[in-house]
Formats: sequence, C-alpha cells, structure tokens
Amino acid sequence: TMGGSAPAGAASLVVDDDNVECASAPYHTINAALAAAEPGDDIVLCAGTYAEQVVLSETHPIHGIPNGFTLPVIAPTSLPRSIPAIAGGNPVAAAIIVSNAGVLVENVVIDLSGYQAAACSPITAGVYLQNARGTLRNTTLRGAAVPGRPDCDSGVGLLVESGTIDTGMLGGVKEGRSVVAARVMTFQGNQRAAIAAFGTKTVV
Repeated sequence: TMGGSAPAGAASLVVDDDNVECASAPYHTINAALAAAEPGDDIVLCAGTYAEQVVLSETHPIHGIPNGFTLPVIAPTSLPRSIPAIAGGNPVAAAIIVSNAGVLVENVVIDLSGYQAAACSPITAGVYLQNARGTLRNTTLRGAAVPGRPDCDSGVGLLVESGTIDTGMLGGVKEGRSVVAARVMTFQGNQRAAIAAFGTKTVV
C-alpha cells in the first residue's frame, strides 16, 4: 500500500536502546528486531540513539515513539553496506536503505553527522529508496556530507531512484517504480541536496 502499512496479523517489535522509555522492550537494536521479524512486521522505536545502519529488502515499517518532543535518533558512525545505484552503478551507502520493498518511516531523526565519509564514492545519503513505495513522515534527515570534499557529488538527505530490476530468471527483467510521499520533513546540513530523485518512473 502507499503508506507501507502492515498486513493483518503482523506483529510490532519494540526496540529500546536502554529500556528506560520502554522497560519491557525485548530488543536493544533495530537490527536485532529485524533479525526476528517476519515479513510485514512493524519495528517500533522508543526514544534513544541507535548507532546502526538499516538495510531492508522486505517491508518493515519503522515507527518512532516520541518522548515529549524527543524523537528516536538513528545515528550510524559507519555505513558498511552499500548497493549499486541504478543510474551509473555508483554505490550508495545510507543510514536506511530500502530496495524493492514498501517503506514507512515516521517520527525519527536520521543523523549522519557522526559518520566521516572517506571519499566521494560510495554516495552518502540519509535514506536511499530504490524501487520503493511508501511514506516518510515527521522525519529529520541531517548531516549527510563528505567532510573536506565540497566537490563531491554526494551528501543527500533523501535519495529516491527507480529503474530496471533483474528478476533472477533467465533474461527476466522488469521496470521498477518508486512512488514516495515525504510529509512534514526537516533537512539540515546535507552537502549536495535535501532530496534527489532519478528515473522516469520515480514520483516524490
């Protein structure tokens, strides 16, 4: 669905980095919750700081629970995984990568100011959506940059792309689409752009 909502029967997996805001949360990291998740399960983030990269190839909505005016912060200091961009094949490393899946991210801060990119490639982004459909809402994307390299074509808050998908079958390809709604967004300190979108079947 456009909102990336979970199917009937899906579970909500609660994550709290220190079990202060959500004392009974069984998971302390987003990736621990994802390792236990079934397709369509929601990830519910309590206020805290999560120093990790999130890479999704199936639909797992991520909902932050505000603590007053404080939102959960996803703040990786390293981005070990990247995927090739469709246009040009340059790899993209992002705090959240969603590829060929639905997306819903709401009520979170994604902060890359603690990540020190060493070069112009891979491209650094706060969120990279490749052939994805869904919504980002009440989300801050900040700090995507390559320190000391203002010439780099890198540092994008939200990067959205669509293009041809290899289906894995002999000679089988299909045209992907990205249709993304970004609502009530804040962009701060991203080097190249707040939002960049590529592909003839990309709508933001």
